[in-house]
Amino acid sequence: KVPMNDGVKQCFKIIIQRCKENKIQKIIDGYHGFLYFNTKNMTLLAMDWEHYFQNICKRYNKEHKGEDLKVTPHVCRHTFATNMAMAMAESGQNGQTGAKLLQEIMGHSDFSTTYNTYVHPSYGYIAEAMKKYVPVI
Repeated sequence: KVPMNDGVKQCFKIIIQRCKENKIQKIIDGYHGFLYFNTKNMTLLAMDWEHYFQNICKRYNKEHKGEDLKVTPHVCRHTFATNMAMAMAESGQNGQTGAKLLQEIMGHSDFSTTYNTYVHPSYGYIAEAMKKYVPVI
């Protein structure tokens, strides 16, 4: 089970309906029920997503000369973890309860993996937190 908001849930319902219409169930290592397929009706693998991201970055970098965007699907996990940690901190859900919640959402068995590897607060966020929480001497 994956918690999600109603908009995301609706998108997945549409994707699942399209898969049912497809009638072809791919089985990979005993797993089935995949949601994403390429133009040849083959299940998209991690390598396929990696290629999509590389092509997007290549097109972006071509249009924005001087920039060198490098984004992978895995970077999205880091971004999600960071954004969730910052939102939880802003809403007052930091501390052990919020940390455990984010650890569970990320599917990590260890708290340190979530916070030491995946959460990367920006300098701006840290500077704002310092202004907000550290008294001026």
